[in-house]
Amino acid sequence: MGGGTKTLTATIVPSNATNQAVTWISTNTGVATVTPGPGLTATITPVAAGTTAIRVTTADGNFQKSCDVLVKPAAGTPRTFTVTPTTFSNPASGGSGRDTINIASNVAWVATVQAGQNWLSTEGATTGTGNGRVILTYTTNTSAARSATVTLKTAANDTTVTVTVNQAAGSAVLELEDTAQLRNVPFTGSNISIKVKSNVRWRITSDAGPWIQFLDTQGNPQTARQGGNDQTVTVRVLPNLATIGRTAKITVETEQTGVTKITRTANVSQSATDFSFNINGLPEPVDAAGGEFALALSGSANYAVSTRNTDWLKIKEAAVEKDSISYAGGTRTFKFLVKGNETGGPRIGYVRVYYGGTLVQTRKVTQTGNQINVQIITPGTIPVNGGTKEVRISGSAKWNIRISADWLRVDKKKAATGAVNDTLITFRAAGKNPSIQPRTATVTVLTKLGKEAASFTLTQDGTFSTVYDKNLFESTSEKGGERTVTVNSEQPWLPTLSEVAAAPAATAELLRVGVSGTDTTLTWLTVNYDREAGPSRYNGTVKIVVKPNKTQLSREALLILKTTNGVALDTVVIKQYNVSGKMTPRAAEVKVTSLTMNRPNVTINGEKNVQLSVAVKPDNATNKNVTWASSDTSIAKVDAKGLVTIGRKKGKVTITATAADGSGVKATSIIDVLIPQANMELSGLKVYATAGQLHLSLPASDDVQIYAVSGALVRSFTAPAGDTSVALPSGIYIVRVGSLTEKVAVE
Repeated sequence: MGGGTKTLTATIVPSNATNQAVTWISTNTGVATVTPGPGLTATITPVAAGTTAIRVTTADGNFQKSCDVLVKPAAGTPRTFTVTPTTFSNPASGGSGRDTINIASNVAWVATVQAGQNWLSTEGATTGTGNGRVILTYTTNTSAARSATVTLKTAANDTTVTVTVNQAAGSAVLELEDTAQLRNVPFTGSNISIKVKSNVRWRITSDAGPWIQFLDTQGNPQTARQGGNDQTVTVRVLPNLATIGRTAKITVETEQTGVTKITRTANVSQSATDFSFNINGLPEPVDAAGGEFALALSGSANYAVSTRNTDWLKIKEAAVEKDSISYAGGTRTFKFLVKGNETGGPRIGYVRVYYGGTLVQTRKVTQTGNQINVQIITPGTIPVNGGTKEVRISGSAKWNIRISADWLRVDKKKAATGAVNDTLITFRAAGKNPSIQPRTATVTVLTKLGKEAASFTLTQDGTFSTVYDKNLFESTSEKGGERTVTVNSEQPWLPTLSEVAAAPAATAELLRVGVSGTDTTLTWLTVNYDREAGPSRYNGTVKIVVKPNKTQLSREALLILKTTNGVALDTVVIKQYNVSGKMTPRAAEVKVTSLTMNRPNVTINGEKNVQLSVAVKPDNATNKNVTWASSDTSIAKVDAKGLVTIGRKKGKVTITATAADGSGVKATSIIDVLIPQANMELSGLKVYATAGQLHLSLPASDDVQIYAVSGALVRSFTAPAGDTSVALPSGIYIVRVGSLTEKVAVE
């Protein structure tokens, strides 16, 4: 359009739309303006040569149309577009608003900086109509000379002017200021601000290790940090707890690609402290049992020690436990108390030390828990004639062991690699097990706090044992087969056979194998056995021949090996698949529901034996056998028939009868031994001291505790039968062997 106004008209569809209102705008009012007229019309008024868009929008904003408008210079008015200067040359230092491009024009224009030249930018407007200017800004040049262009075009895109900007080559700058404060830093430490003056990226470090730190922009301490251009850096010098001064060097280096390496250094010196703080003998970690340790403090200024927020760490002053202490200088000693840890896991606490009102040390204290791990290395049982068993005991706390039976002893110990207090222990059976039944011993692992942390049971075979493949016996093919049980025994034995009925329950068939050694006891199973005649060896074999199963029911039988007087020794389960190769349900087993002890409470006043028995309910229980166990065999033992033999220690012991059918039903008898058999069984016991050693001569293995006259436990261990020597410092000791006590002087 030329110099006059123009009218635009909009049309709304449908023509009967409820809201016929619209709005008009010009995208470049420097070129043309728009004025709403009556109805859907608007008047366009040119301002200057150039282009703009006139947009009309419905009142609800849902519809919009536009019209591009080109305003030509007025007739008779010459079109002008002049740019000065077209070349700039600048030093390397850079700056803001350094240069200005002047535009003389009567048309619209736009200015654009060359892409990729980030060192050159503009301030303010880069577009205009008529006369104007573009202001240029440069960054500092630390490398080779460089140049870039600024392109200016008319809005009609019919005229282009290129301005060239040159910048001279530059060099990197790196200086340190305000470093005098780094010399003679007090021993209490300090935060010191220094200035880095630079025009490039840099990195600051020190050779001091952890006692010099640099705070980042968020205030977090770092052993090194990066920066760029001019910055203030906070140097943190930590307290010096040593009695000699220390020095270090801070180094700042440029680290920008293409820039020559520049290095600046500053020396740091810190005075020695006259304060000392020490907890003598405090290990890392502290054992779960805890302990008391000597705490010594000395200094000329006020000092304080605090364990607040850690309730298991205390400072003892004159036998009073405190969370904190403070004094106005001097030399003093206290007790640092670490209480026993009765939890399973470790724990961490902190001791904070202040001197001259400044926190100079935070001491971390770690304490182990009562967690003990037991791993039985050697599988199986101990042979009847004796043997060993290796067990690995490890844990976070120191520990000792207690063995419930005299027949099991510690043969040797060997430190193992791994966890704290990790030991490989070899347990040895003292000799042959004279009983036809296996015997057991419970090993209890105790922490120094006296807490039971773990226990395990070791078993020695009796004079009767069997060898057979359990899986093979319990998965006999429907085609039948032959199975063999090897029996090792020093007493006569006989096999019996019981069939486990299929569901629903049927009458079980129980037949005894004939003395002749051969008998067909079931229609589908034949038993043969051979046994030595004695008098001390009754080893033999039992051979079972299983016939083919052509029925839809699987088969199951129990081969029960007993003594000639009817005591059950072992039960072998035989299972056979049905004709389809599957196992079908058996008749329900009747479990034991209750056991009633004949003497639930017994008091011993010198008696040697007590016979216990139990009544089993219900009367039709499938398996009425029970097993017997003693909680402390040093007080009393019990055999397979419930006969209790009193030992040589006073105290209470629990005898437990447990149903053998796996029901878990138990009955107990508590035996209180007031007068044991100790005097007779401990004949030959000697306790004496020579040449700085305590000597023990024991007729049998026993628990030994050695106490100082103050009552503090010095040593606790299990001594084997025979002679044992223990090195001890000079002093008076109370030695307890079993239930006997002796006072001994070690010189």
